[in-house]
Amino acid sequence: MGGVPVILPMFVPASSEVSVAHLPSLVPQPLPSRAYAQALSLLAILLQEDRSQLITFKNNGGVQLLAILLRRCPPSHLSVELVTVIQQIVEALKVDSELYVAGMRYLLFDFSVWGSAPWSTHVIVLRMLGDIVVRDPGFVKSHVGIRPLLQALVKIYYSEPSPYSCKRDSSFTEDGVLELQQSISEMLQTLLESDSTMYRVDISYLLSVLYMVDDGDLLLPILNILYHFLTQRMDIRTLSFLAAIKPNFLQSLCLCKAYTVFFKCMCHELEEVRVQAIRCLHCFWIASSPAAKLACGINEFKNNECSGIADYLNDNPVTTSIYQSLMDFALGIKVRMISLLHL
Repeated sequence: MGGVPVILPMFVPASSEVSVAHLPSLVPQPLPSRAYAQALSLLAILLQEDRSQLITFKNNGGVQLLAILLRRCPPSHLSVELVTVIQQIVEALKVDSELYVAGMRYLLFDFSVWGSAPWSTHVIVLRMLGDIVVRDPGFVKSHVGIRPLLQALVKIYYSEPSPYSCKRDSSFTEDGVLELQQSISEMLQTLLESDSTMYRVDISYLLSVLYMVDDGDLLLPILNILYHFLTQRMDIRTLSFLAAIKPNFLQSLCLCKAYTVFFKCMCHELEEVRVQAIRCLHCFWIASSPAAKLACGINEFKNNECSGIADYLNDNPVTTSIYQSLMDFALGIKVRMISLLHL
């Protein structure tokens, strides 16, 4: 009966041409919510059963077409059932590596597709993505990266709106947002731990969020991730490293001037953010070599630099936790300077 070329036009008005060249002007056909999922389930079956239909789908820019139609369909149509069908379509694309990567990037991990969906749909989407990340973190990190997850945190899963936030469904609650933030944080940590190298671009993405956003609920998990990697191979009791930290991690922190971002977070009104920023800065200074510091314009601490750090804390009360973190920081600096003198 025609296969893919017959199914795709069901989603657009009869007067529209269905091709990659006409993507910008496509407007979804006002079909009932369940009809979207049913029609796409037919597409999934065709792609699974007939290789020629897969080729037709690829030649007609099927992934890009489907992504833009999903982004433009009503939020009420982005149901849990539709998520399952889209997952089946992407699974059917596995026989063609190029199509499969496109499906992962533009259908599953593109949160502009799911951004306006109800909270319940987001729960299913993140559960599905979490399973994919756990199953093959290396593939996801190489072909998708961490940027889509960070963008989702800032644009959709925020606790406090910012200039970068998007409008989301009214079904989101405070506790529901925290649950989604936790899911994203777990995926980020899994991806960053998936191989032996920490890439500079990943560090720059993490630091960019810390720099741009003031939402404490978003800042804290990212600071926790950085702190985890700074301390995972460190014996905190002796401030010495048990083994080498991931290659390029410290170099990337230096080149991206991470210390300036930690200073910025030390001014935050939320005590937990300030404490974790101090701890990150503390470990960063202990871990990085003098040569690495000099390469990005940082010298060993002097008295005026220590007083400068204290200035970042002046606008907020110095609590017991802050005081303890500062004391640990000061003792860490002292240990470092004494060891250098002995050398």
